[in-house]
Amino acid sequence: PVISAFRTAAPGVTLTIAQPEEIEVVRELVRSGECEIGVLDQRAQDTDELRMEVIATQELFAVLPPGTRVGRNRTLTWPDLLAHGLITGARGTLVRDLVEQWAREEGREVRVAIELGRRETSIHLVLVGAGAAVLPASLAQTAAALGAEVRPLRHPVPRTLCMCWRPGPLSPAAELFRRLVRARVATAAGAGGAGG
Repeated sequence: PVISAFRTAAPGVTLTIAQPEEIEVVRELVRSGECEIGVLDQRAQDTDELRMEVIATQELFAVLPPGTRVGRNRTLTWPDLLAHGLITGARGTLVRDLVEQWAREEGREVRVAIELGRRETSIHLVLVGAGAAVLPASLAQTAAALGAEVRPLRHPVPRTLCMCWRPGPLSPAAELFRRLVRARVATAAGAGGAGG
């Protein structure tokens, strides 16, 4: 919705979207000035190099291959999920870091079945039975519509999305984009949630 609103408000501006999954890559793109605004998974914390602002909190869901026998209302534990073969991003991505944190706390070893560069690719791999993934609500809904089994995690993990930018003035286009994101966040909060 933000990108659609931006295109309506600034039809002559070309919007370029980079899609790295790793938090540090997003930070570096913004720090270097290659991107003016970044969106990343983490808690907001200003630094001398970047300004941060929370824009959404989403729940993460277990996404399993079609036909996986899981109770209708059953929540999944991390061990349940890992038994299916985990499809996830490289170290430095949200889900991978969460799984490895859980494993350290439990004294277990994580075996990743498939490591990939794009979160969206995991939907296709799950649908053909290559393993299971952990995805935010919007992607989990897409996977469910395509036939995947989607279940909540027993210990819910919120995904906090932040917008970041370098201190100082932004270009008029980037400032417009930031205002549109803030308006969307305010609208979502007024509707009872900051997801999406």
